[in-house]
Amino acid sequence: MTKRGLVLWTVLIVFTLGTLTGCGSLSQYFGGKWAAKVNGEKISIDDFNKRTDKTKKYYEQQGMDFSGEQGKPMLDQIKKQTLDDMITEQLLLGEAKKQNLLADDTKINTELDSIKKNFPDDAKYQEALKNNDMTEPDLKVYLKNELSSKALYDKVTAAVTVSDEDVKNEYDKNKAQYSDQEQVKARHILVATEDEAKAIITQLKGGANFIDLAKAKSTEPGAKDSGGDLGYFTKGQMDPAFEKAAFEQKTGTFSEQPVKSQFGYHVILVEDHKAAVQKTFDQVKEDIKKNLPQAKKDEKFKQYLDDLKKNSKIEYSSEFKALGTTTK
Repeated sequence: MTKRGLVLWTVLIVFTLGTLTGCGSLSQYFGGKWAAKVNGEKISIDDFNKRTDKTKKYYEQQGMDFSGEQGKPMLDQIKKQTLDDMITEQLLLGEAKKQNLLADDTKINTELDSIKKNFPDDAKYQEALKNNDMTEPDLKVYLKNELSSKALYDKVTAAVTVSDEDVKNEYDKNKAQYSDQEQVKARHILVATEDEAKAIITQLKGGANFIDLAKAKSTEPGAKDSGGDLGYFTKGQMDPAFEKAAFEQKTGTFSEQPVKSQFGYHVILVEDHKAAVQKTFDQVKEDIKKNLPQAKKDEKFKQYLDDLKKNSKIEYSSEFKALGTTTK
């Protein structure tokens, strides 16, 4: 299977094939109620609801509870993003059609054959379609949309080039990105109360071995085997209070006051501290040369899409005006 075919199929599975209910659905041509119009083309409420329900189901399978306090704002955001995505897809498909870039049956069937090769037999392929509540014609609609949008992307970004000066400017503007971040290597002992943590600190001051105490007293899962070892970590990876204490603590010392986090009370032993090291231009220029063309193409296409939205007629039905006000 082609690399791109595999990416497409992965997107289908992970997002439960939501885009199939966007552009190309027959329901938009038969007078159904519509959520939005893009240059006169309808996005039906039925299609919008199907796509929202699929996305909602995906998050529920990951443990999200939409009936809880955080659920409603999350569902509102899903609806806003869904409508925005469907509008974008309709814009791109319309523009691809205008520029005679719509994928033909040959290209669609070639991509479909690549996807089918991922399965040991047709029965498994049909089972995957059924599990995702779709048919092969649905998949062909999705592939047509994706291949057509890709053709438009390639045409819009074809002239993008990257010079040696561009590479140097990228390094100079974003030096912080091209460095090894500051790191700390630490162990910890996690307990439920401040008094327990203070008792452990007292034992450590008396000469007790930190690893032995971590194995015996820490409530962290796995501490009995690891001795509380957290390895190296950078800023942004740990609880903020824990992180602040660990990065401020000197190498070879344990915390003399309990450190409170969302998990409980910690006693921290810092075993090593690596300062941030700025990489030179020569060290990273090949990586920049490799990655910058794609970044510049994405930037070019984003600007193209922004202009396309500004110059298109996008309407919202009364029921969906609230979503439209925040759709970018």
